[in-house]
Amino acid sequence: MARNDTIIRTLTVAKALANVKRGVALKVLAQKHGFPLRSLYRDVEALGAAGFPIVENEGLYRLDPDQAGLNATVVDADELLALYAARAAGASWKGTQLGRALDRLWMKLSSKGGAGQGKLLPDAKPWFTVRAPFAVDYRPHEKKLAVIEDAVKKCRTITCNYRALSTGEETTRTLEPAELHWDPGIEGLYVIAWCRLRGGVRTFAAHRFVSVTLNEETFVPRAEASSQKALHKAFRMWRGKNVERVEIQFAKHVAPEIRERCWVPGQTLVDQLDGSVVLTFEVAGLNEVERWVMSFGAGARVLGPVDLVERVRAHVAGMVVGYGAARPEGRKKAPSAKVGAKKTKLSRGDNGLG
Repeated sequence: MARNDTIIRTLTVAKALANVKRGVALKVLAQKHGFPLRSLYRDVEALGAAGFPIVENEGLYRLDPDQAGLNATVVDADELLALYAARAAGASWKGTQLGRALDRLWMKLSSKGGAGQGKLLPDAKPWFTVRAPFAVDYRPHEKKLAVIEDAVKKCRTITCNYRALSTGEETTRTLEPAELHWDPGIEGLYVIAWCRLRGGVRTFAAHRFVSVTLNEETFVPRAEASSQKALHKAFRMWRGKNVERVEIQFAKHVAPEIRERCWVPGQTLVDQLDGSVVLTFEVAGLNEVERWVMSFGAGARVLGPVDLVERVRAHVAGMVVGYGAARPEGRKKAPSAKVGAKKTKLSRGDNGLG
């Protein structure tokens, strides 16, 4: 027990020295806690030997938070940079409780002595940077998001008006919101919920809620409304009822990009003799797959299913019509680059494309 008493006394001294700005006399601590004064001097000496930044000025003792130990060094430089990068990556969360919590954490860990005056940047020049996402600005939606966040945490239903992007139709629904889910691929915040109007799990873009009301009614969370279940076999956020096998052949100049990453869990890649590669995967819902394939232009060719082939074919035909239209009368042809300009040959590296 005597050993425990010594540990308790030493930690009590450390805590007392950390909580004062100008310092405290050991005699005051001895009288306050009933500790032997001589023992307190030994404790201070032991804390100093252990690396605690003891500062003594005219008989007053304190711990210096700007030196090794305490708030300023709870995290090292790389850990602070990691938090800075995470905050940059989550810049679009500023209108959410989690975004505000991330800001508070940065302020606490980057401030000197935990004073709350956080830094704008790490002390050293960042050697790792993150592009802020080109996402929706959620700050105008803060009030609605706060209601949804509260509903998710307390398992309470919400009544909402929601506007669909594809049809523009506004519907009134009662939802059992299970999760708020951020998708970095499409840089968007979604609500995964059981929709009583549709009688099933649906995903809703957080910024498309027109109005949200928190109800008193509570619900038991459904396993199928978790992101792990709801987005199983989904390509990004779009999900459908049927799982389909998708095959896409990527041309030789696109193949290296396809090979170097995982696009869909469970995918397979088969190299072709001409240098192209065929990507195969299973997915529930083709809408976002179609958009993704189109982003590769002529470098991608859908082999199956037939429905996706027809979708892409119709999309391409529509583009041909749009770009093949006659030039409007009165619109002058753009001047040739050869007129009055020096011809300059640019390589792929010259134009910054690497």
